[in-house]
Amino acid sequence: MKKRILVIEKDKGIQEILNYILATEGFEVKSLNHVNGILSHVEAFAPHAILFDVILTGTKETEVCQEIKSDAKTKHIPIIVLSTSPSVTANLCQ
Repeated sequence: MKKRILVIEKDKGIQEILNYILATEGFEVKSLNHVNGILSHVEAFAPHAILFDVILTGTKETEVCQEIKSDAKTKHIPIIVLSTSPSVTANLCQ
């Protein structure tokens, strides 16, 4: 069984590169460019890890992480934060 990775990335080019790299390495990949209904997506896909672009327009990044980490069904899933912004803090999703 392939390991599943959920990619949440607004930039289509970056999303395509991540999808290609991960698929080439044998992962099953699902990509989103939004966080609307994130728990539904996470629960349905049941990823082994989440790659999360924390600079998504109109979202509060810590709230998205907290939503995933506070749900008993999804709190065990590691969230790997991606960002090109120098203002992102290391403890964003703790």
